[in-house]
Amino acid sequence: MSLRRPTLRDVVEVLESIAPPSLAMEEHRNRLGLVVGPLHGLEEVAVERIGFSLNPSIRAIRAAVERGAQLLVVHHEYFLFPRAEDSAPVIYSYRDRVLELLRRHRLYLYAAHTNWDFAEGGNFDTLARLLGLEARPLPLKLGNLVLKKAVLAAELPRPMKLRELAQYVKERLGLRHIAYVDGGREEVRRVALSTGGGFFVDFVVQLADLGFDVYISGELSEEAAEVAKDLGIGLIAATHYQTEYIGMVELRRRTEEELRRRGLQAETFVIDTGVPFEIT
Repeated sequence: MSLRRPTLRDVVEVLESIAPPSLAMEEHRNRLGLVVGPLHGLEEVAVERIGFSLNPSIRAIRAAVERGAQLLVVHHEYFLFPRAEDSAPVIYSYRDRVLELLRRHRLYLYAAHTNWDFAEGGNFDTLARLLGLEARPLPLKLGNLVLKKAVLAAELPRPMKLRELAQYVKERLGLRHIAYVDGGREEVRRVALSTGGGFFVDFVVQLADLGFDVYISGELSEEAAEVAKDLGIGLIAATHYQTEYIGMVELRRRTEEELRRRGLQAETFVIDTGVPFEIT
């Protein structure tokens, strides 16, 4: 079968079929999808190359430009949207540099954030698969919200020491370092997991009350660590970057597969800028 070059509209439709925007947390829904695109005529823009990166950093954009991409697909859109705690003039100054680089090279930007976290086969499921765990969605409260797939729940094939499990996670994700919080249990077996910034104190408290031994996620805060030690639940922090970079690798694979299923073909590649800090 002869495959044709997709248009920007074709690619957007494929991405939305894989990670429907309706799955996203409400606060993210108006910041997803084609956040930087042409003023009109998506069907008139041919897409030959698509880059995938966790963040729309200047380094990632330059790498996409060097590879000749017309579209960069990212997970985090918040680089371009200040949060309440940010200094708006400062963050907008950085954002303007990012946008100028995108405009200069006519590189369009698509974001799939919590919709890709929660999607079937998305970030959460990819982490569970790489860790060899059969997991099920577990609803939890976050403030006044109830998230149907707040975390995944699983059971290890056998009880393990927390340090042993942390070492296993480190090896499976290809990390050089990993942080963990010892909850004081001799062994752990009941596991909850999520990706990225999942160590909400609300989650830690609820998981401890539900009898989980350990919670695996990405970016650890001191507050979550203190609460975990008080409540006797272990935490394993596998970095925000790496727990979600693996999902971008999977999203690239799924996108290419779905394009081909629809008779379309574009070159796709993943940009790995790496965990953005060093530990000595």
